[in-house]
Amino acid sequence: MTLDTIKPPLERGIWWGDIAIKPGATMLWEIGAMQFALQRLALEWRVACKRREAGEQSDGQMVDLAALPEDLEAVVERYICNQSLCILPALADRPVVSRPANPLTLFPGEEVRIYVSTPLWARIQTADKKLVLKEFSLLQLSDTWFGPSTLEGELCYATRTHARLALDAMPRHNYRATSTLLLKNQAETALVLERLNLPVTYLGLYQDSQGELWTDGIELIREEESDKASLKIKPGPPAGIAGAVRIAEPRKKTEGGLLVRAFGSLFS
Repeated sequence: MTLDTIKPPLERGIWWGDIAIKPGATMLWEIGAMQFALQRLALEWRVACKRREAGEQSDGQMVDLAALPEDLEAVVERYICNQSLCILPALADRPVVSRPANPLTLFPGEEVRIYVSTPLWARIQTADKKLVLKEFSLLQLSDTWFGPSTLEGELCYATRTHARLALDAMPRHNYRATSTLLLKNQAETALVLERLNLPVTYLGLYQDSQGELWTDGIELIREEESDKASLKIKPGPPAGIAGAVRIAEPRKKTEGGLLVRAFGSLFS
């Protein structure tokens, strides 16, 4: 069995949920830039993951196999586990720094609502959600340092964004989740948005009735001339999204507002 025999894209693009694999059988997924397979044996699960060639991305394909593909056998990890498994999407395990394709200037006293998407992780866990076997990003991401110096800041993931101002203009992919960001510039100077730090570890994840994925909303308020802003989490996806249900909790809990380093230049 080769990857050329994989079935057409999944119905509504939903690649997550309970895994119905009988002992001795194997299932292969191809999502985003990842190929991964699960094989169920009598007393163990075998998991194999491999990144696709650069530039190759898929909105979701899946096939039942009799055995692991040969090109995945070398990367097998074995887990002694006699429970059923499920796969769930998750947000990144670090903040994601998005660089707009074109810098965006927000003048003093102005506010804007923008839409950005960030890559998802796949989390393989027991069906009772008590034990995580493995999780991995569905896209290849670069590391970046976000802060004013090498001594102050944090390690993040880097991605690009078009910072869409209309939700209808957002491209939809089932290996990414869409976030709504309300940005308010209450400082006395213009804000040139060259890099935006999205604190996705504080956000919950939602699935709507069409199978698309959304995060909690974010409000960033810049009150003075600095790279920091007050962060407020707005629970739930954008208004008008039908049938949204929460399918993943935030990686980190927060009470009330936070002051976060949200903005940066291309050289910070």
